[in-house]
Amino acid sequence: MGVKPGNEILLSKEYLKNLAWFRENRSKLSKYEGNWVLIHNGSVVAFSPNPNDIKEIVNKNGLDIEECFIHFLVNSNCIF
Repeated sequence: MGVKPGNEILLSKEYLKNLAWFRENRSKLSKYEGNWVLIHNGSVVAFSPNPNDIKEIVNKNGLDIEECFIHFLVNSNCIF
C-alpha cells in the first residue's frame, strides 16, 4: 500500500486478492464470528477476539502487512 500525490491510497494486488477471497467465502466463515480474522494467500491464517494477537502473528510469521486482509467478523445474526 502506498500513497500517491493527491492522497490516493494504492492497495497491493495480494491484499485485493485476499479481500476478494473473503467476499467470496464470507458465508463459510461463521465459526470465526466475534473474532478478528487474518486472511493471507487465500486462507484464514489466524483468528482472535484481540486485534493485538493478530498483529503479533503477522510480525512473528514475517508476513507483509500490506498483503494481509484483517477484518472483524460480527455475528451474522446481529441486527444493527
